[in-house]
Amino acid sequence: MGLVPLLVVAELHYLSRKLRRVLSCLEILGHIDQSPNLRLEPMARPHLLAFERVPEISEMHDRFIAATGLVHDAPVITRDPAIQAHPLVRTIW
Repeated sequence: MGLVPLLVVAELHYLSRKLRRVLSCLEILGHIDQSPNLRLEPMARPHLLAFERVPEISEMHDRFIAATGLVHDAPVITRDPAIQAHPLVRTIW
């Protein structure tokens, strides 16, 4: 099961605007809902506590994405070098 952190939906929306192919959050959520292998992951207290475990990741959104991986002991799919370099975060890509 792939977890899609809530912040990733917002980032995809903003990225789509930059690329001039606007995807609404509702559209993105629809794609997630249609996939049997994806689940939207809300942010909660455990994510905030894990957020503090990765202070070396300076960008707030990336830090929450890494925290989601820590909360679920799951690899993070990313090309972000700061996330990839963190010793506590397992990554794929």
